[in-house]
Amino acid sequence: MDTLAQKSPDQLAPISIGKIIECSVISISKNKVIVDVFGVALGMVPEREFSYDVDDLVPGDKVLAYVLMCENQDGYVILSLKRADRERVWTTLTDKQSTGEPIKVKVAAANRGGLLVEFGGVEGFIPISQLASDHMGGKQEEDTRGGGGLRNLVGTTIRAKILTVDKPANKLILSQKAIGDERLEELAKKVIVGTKLSGTVSGIVDFGIFVKVTIPGETQEMEGLVHISEVSWDRVDDLHSLYEVGQNVDVTVIENKTGRLSFSIKRLTPDPWAGVETMFKPGSTVTGAVTRITPFGAFIKLPGSLDGLVHISELGENISNPQDVVKEGESYPFRILSVDVNGRKISLTMKPEKSDSQKKNSEKKLESPTKTKEIKKVDVKEKTVKTVSRTPKKVTKKSTTKK
Repeated sequence: MDTLAQKSPDQLAPISIGKIIECSVISISKNKVIVDVFGVALGMVPEREFSYDVDDLVPGDKVLAYVLMCENQDGYVILSLKRADRERVWTTLTDKQSTGEPIKVKVAAANRGGLLVEFGGVEGFIPISQLASDHMGGKQEEDTRGGGGLRNLVGTTIRAKILTVDKPANKLILSQKAIGDERLEELAKKVIVGTKLSGTVSGIVDFGIFVKVTIPGETQEMEGLVHISEVSWDRVDDLHSLYEVGQNVDVTVIENKTGRLSFSIKRLTPDPWAGVETMFKPGSTVTGAVTRITPFGAFIKLPGSLDGLVHISELGENISNPQDVVKEGESYPFRILSVDVNGRKISLTMKPEKSDSQKKNSEKKLESPTKTKEIKKVDVKEKTVKTVSRTPKKVTKKSTTKK
């Protein structure tokens, strides 16, 4: 008996006050839960000791319970699910993380970084980058400044997947996006690049606009981004002046990657650069309006809604400020220097074209001729005089030092 007690003490006395034990649920009623304790006793959890999720329990479930009394007058082991909650919650969280099963969490607060949530008394956090797209889009710019529209979620219950569980550090990180991404990835597989879709603007940020579209044959909406570079063939500085939330727009799908859609608006219209080489030829003259002036030159709006650039060096001689020559909003004649279709650049000049004589003079200057000096050389033997061209050498002055 002494040997047995030393090897397996828990089997001799598996129940003691203050110990957390695992039990199997036998029955559940309004005011009590009856459980099996190691097959040697019946346990009872009174209503006052119920846990937060007792409504989800069914016969056969395994639960952790805290021993309040080894045996009451009716022979039951009195247990508490509430007092074992914290240990049980961490065990549940670990199990849910390993299986990938979502859990329901209650939103306790919102800040600029995301949502503070609570699960069975354990606090967790959902970063803003892990929120579902429904809570981003139009609210993204506002939320990143300090909670914004996310505050509307406080007090609600949402589903999320567990990313990190660290009991010693009391750390719980979750993702709402992980649930939606799986669903959206399946839906996105039905979207073909090049498809034209109709949608509404759901959000406007500095780098583009978010658009919600309905996939043909589906009822669920998907959200994609039109980057600012894909909004218009023209230069766009302020998206708010062009679009507003709720506005109807047509887009075309240009990328479909892991459930994320990228749209374009400008590609639904003809590319103004198509055939530009026949429209604008180097050396020809064109009239354009100044749209923007910078320290290095000015941007010019040309026919066909194309932008050209006249560098400050091409505005005239010894120009230090482009505004001394051109004014924003005014139109001027320019001469085309070059057209780069691949780089989408048209270089302009306001300098007059050089005449043929000026070009020849410029070419002569570039040659950098060397002066020669003719020297007459007398051949004494033959009694003849020869003329020899010699390039004068540079004379360097030697320094002398007094001794």
